[in-house]
This record gives sequence, C-alpha cells and structure tokens, in this order.
Amino acid sequence: MGCKNSIYALAMNDAGTVIISGSTEKVLRIWDPRTCQKIMKLRGHTENIRSIVISPDGTKCLSASADATVRLWDLGQQRCIATCLAHQEGVWTLQTDRAFSFVYSAGRDRRVFRTPICDFAQSQLLFEEDAFVKRLLLDDHDHPSAVWSATWNSTIKRWPLPSNTQLSIGDGQMEDEFGHLAIDSLRRTPDVITPGATSIKHAGVLNDKRHVITKDSDDCIGLYDVLAGRKVWRSGSVPVCSAHGAMLDPDKR
Repeated sequence: MGCKNSIYALAMNDAGTVIISGSTEKVLRIWDPRTCQKIMKLRGHTENIRSIVISPDGTKCLSASADATVRLWDLGQQRCIATCLAHQEGVWTLQTDRAFSFVYSAGRDRRVFRTPICDFAQSQLLFEEDAFVKRLLLDDHDHPSAVWSATWNSTIKRWPLPSNTQLSIGDGQMEDEFGHLAIDSLRRTPDVITPGATSIKHAGVLNDKRHVITKDSDDCIGLYDVLAGRKVWRSGSVPVCSAHGAMLDPDKR
C-alpha cells in the first residue's frame, strides 16, 4: 500500500533505482521505480518528514523532520544508524556534497549547520538567518564554496562557506549556548543578497467586517476594502496601534 497522507519529501538516487518518500505519517517509504513496488518502510521520526537525500550509491539516506532531528539510515540494514540533534526546532531542508561526506541542514530555528556524516556529534554552526529557512542549495556539489538560502522572507542570500581548515575540530572552536560547535571566524553576513518583493506578514479583519488591516515585511501598514477589492490606505513604518487609529478616523486618511 502507498502513502496514506500528504507527501512532503521525495528523493531518488543517481541511478534511478531507489525512490524514498516522506510524509505526515512520520515514516519513510522506499520504492523500486522500475517495478513500482514498495521495498520497505522505515520508522523512527516522531513528526512530519520534511526533506530526504539519498547517497549516490543508493545504500544510505538522510531524512529531516519536524521533530528537530536529522537521521541517517542504512537501507540494507533497514534501520537508523545515527541521529543528529543539532537543531532546537524542526528541520526543513537538507543538502549534501557529491561525496556524501557532509550534510547541511536548516529549518525553523533559523540556524544552518554543517555536519560530517561519519560523525553526527560534530555539528558546526555556519550562520543564522533572520527567518525560518525553507531551502538550502550548494553552489557546487563537488567542491562547495557557498550555500544559498531561502527563508519565509522574500530575499535570497548567498553565504560563503568556511574552508575545511576552519571547519576542523581544534583549539579555535567554541561552543554556543546549546553546546554546538560555533566557528569563531564564520561570516556573519551574506556576500550576495537578491532582494524580493514586499510581502504581507500579518493581517486582521476590522470590526466593520469589510476592511482588512495588514503589516508587510517593511513594517508598512495597509488597509484593504474587501468588497471593492482594492487597497484604500497605506502608511509608512508605524506601530500597528497608531495606524489602526488613523484608519478609523477618516480625517487622518
């Protein structure tokens, strides 16, 4: 039997012999796409599975979940062989290099980690975003020098990656408040920013049931007439309470 609920993650190995799906059922289902038959089911996560990466040879896979863990699975043994506990909240996106040596992870806690797949205890904090991270993308899977990040905001950023020397474990490493290795020399700001359009972050219906007040990502306040289908007022960056009073007073609009 196939998946019963929504599928949030899907991955295939390079040879096209293995497909793995992850869903709200908290399990991984492994399929042979050549026969469309389910091979196995893997259990271990306690929340929705949000991202999956399969090793090039199709023998192992990584899964990220809303339970704040990243798990490494051995498909031959049909079990989880390692669990990464670096994140404090749900993990939504994974990327690996071509050699399947390191995994880059991010999600709801806004932190981006790089972890050696051979040692999940050595997670290293690369940088912290300003919003939930929805997607990571390496610039080069063979020799990554930067990672692109997309968040709940509309801006896309590129963050240079530290060299392998900077990432090595040694005297220069410090631990953050969660006990994770923090790179002292990491770049605190991205080197490339692709700005996006302003997006609405908050909205509320006024008492007349006709007008909607909004606040966008630039902290500007807007007023919409739902029946007319148009914006009728917009302010600069002001507190919502002040803007709300202005909207209710026609003389101030």
